[in-house]
Amino acid sequence: MRQFSYREGASIDASQFANYGGFPGGGFPGPAPGVGNLQIVRAVYGLNNRTNDVSQLLRSQIRNNTLVLQVNNRNLGGDPAPGANKVLTVIYRLGGREQSITVKEGDTLRIP
Repeated sequence: MRQFSYREGASIDASQFANYGGFPGGGFPGPAPGVGNLQIVRAVYGLNNRTNDVSQLLRSQIRNNTLVLQVNNRNLGGDPAPGANKVLTVIYRLGGREQSITVKEGDTLRIP
């Protein structure tokens, strides 16, 4: 057992953990880990200062290096800004490049 400490907002390379990806022995389906893997750096849902961090929720929805999700309160863990039109902003890494996307409530997030 080991303990790690990270500053708030820091990125973590989870490939150092034996069960990264949730497969026995740390294996991966499809391509080997590296350049093509989709990683969610940060994801926020809401409006202005009324937001929820949904980074971990989105990470859990990645399938075969693809993320497709209807942007709504039900799928994103609740309504952080009742009565307001919300957006989902996602910062992600794919192909070794960091990118961002913003999707309006009611639309579908598709990465890539």
